[in-house]
Amino acid sequence: MPLPQPASPQTASSTLSAARAAYLRRLWEWIAARRPAGLHLEGEALINFSIGPDGALRGLSLAQSSGNTQLDRLALRTVRLAAPFPRPPESLDAEKLDFVLPFHFN
Repeated sequence: MPLPQPASPQTASSTLSAARAAYLRRLWEWIAARRPAGLHLEGEALINFSIGPDGALRGLSLAQSSGNTQLDRLALRTVRLAAPFPRPPESLDAEKLDFVLPFHFN
């Protein structure tokens, strides 16, 4: 029986990218389920955050303001309250669990 061949760097990279994209979708669903309802304000804020290997929130900041302080605070608070997050897959490097998510309000 032939020995399995190691994945090419390109294949390993695309597998890792797919795992990261799947985890990011899972995070967004996790956070979106905790978003407050009934807001009647419009805007978009970009939130930068990092997660530890155990799913704990390690860092949180506003990457780009919506132009509305109330919306910015709400976006930050939503991420903070969503923690702890689902554990990331072991295939993702714990040092690279930094994400930027857009928060749309309308």
